[in-house]
Amino acid sequence: MLVGAVTSKLAENVRLQAHVAEQGERRASALYRLSKELAEARLETEIIEIGVRHLHAEFGGRNTFLFPDRNGLVGYPDELPLDISLRGADLEVARWASAQPVGR
Repeated sequence: MLVGAVTSKLAENVRLQAHVAEQGERRASALYRLSKELAEARLETEIIEIGVRHLHAEFGGRNTFLFPDRNGLVGYPDELPLDISLRGADLEVARWASAQPVGR
């Protein structure tokens, strides 16, 4: 019985390590694809689209990039949003966070 319990625990550890290695490989592959696409991008709109797509693929939620306007208030990009882009959210928290000093 003791040998069976030890063997079972070792097999469980091997499965866990294989899962962790698989997740690491998946993340490394996603980062490689992201960096390759960003290196080939020439326009700001391409960079935004690549970023939104990759964030959606990795985390599954809607997202967007926010940019400061002439008055320093962050807002949505001027381009039309993608289907997976987040729009219509209250930007007060983002504006508050962007006004905070960096490094605190």
